[in-house]
Amino acid sequence: MSKFGEQITDNVAFTLHHDYELINTANRYGNEVEVRFGLKYSKLKREDYFIETKLDPTLYEKDSAVDDTLTKLGVDYIILGRTNR
Repeated sequence: MSKFGEQITDNVAFTLHHDYELINTANRYGNEVEVRFGLKYSKLKREDYFIETKLDPTLYEKDSAVDDTLTKLGVDYIILGRTNR
């Protein structure tokens, strides 16, 4: 977990329970695992929230980049994937 792991996890779960529907993350932030736990602790169905994530430029060419992100986030799909510059 990152330096702010528990805080990130709690914030994700809290915001989802207070009518936020968008979770915006990126592998560059280094908090995908914490976001995964927040999603899990929220106990919401996957279709009840929107995930936007971004790939770091160093990962564009890596075949497993998207699958790795999905695994770290603990989801089967994301709605919007972008690339960071």
